Amino acid sequence: TKVNLDTDLYITNEEKISVLGMLNYGSKPATDIKITSNEIHINNVINLIKATLDSLHIKHELNPIIGEGIFTADTYIKTDFKKLNSNGNIKIKNCIIKNKDKNLKLAKINSIISLDNSILKFIDTSLEIAETIFKIDGSINEKSYADISILMEQMPLAKVFSMFLPIEINNTYNV
Repeated sequence: TKVNLDTDLYITNEEKISVLGMLNYGSKPATDIKITSNEIHINNVINLIKATLDSLHIKHELNPIIGEGIFTADTYIKTDFKKLNSNGNIKIKNCIIKNKDKNLKLAKINSIISLDNSILKFIDTSLEIAETIFKIDGSINEKSYADISILMEQMPLAKVFSMFLPIEINNTYNV
């Protein structure tokens, strides 16, 4: 089964993601697709997802989720999921995704995901969870071989636990 795509997904009147290409998800899966965007604000994407789910009457728990920061895309990807041919990049700058009802927060998200020379490479990629910095480095080559390392500082278990508690409980018990 094959789908041809030629669409502009408007996040807002000024922010859009353009997708041009083909997805084959049949017996021989393959992708040949170009994705481009101008600067897209993460919170606008979150709001669009919430509004779409609400309008379709799909229950969700995304209302307390908010975001900050931007991303851009200018990529070309062609693959049969055995071999990759690609170029371009996706840039994520100064992003935060958090739950207002809990202490759950992904902060300081920055990354350049390069697809040049048919290699997916993570450049200057990092994020912070529970005040602990994670750094991601590595690549996936054209034959889908992955060599990725994730480095992190020590993460206090109490902080991880408190991220998933409602704020009232965190404040009551000083977790």
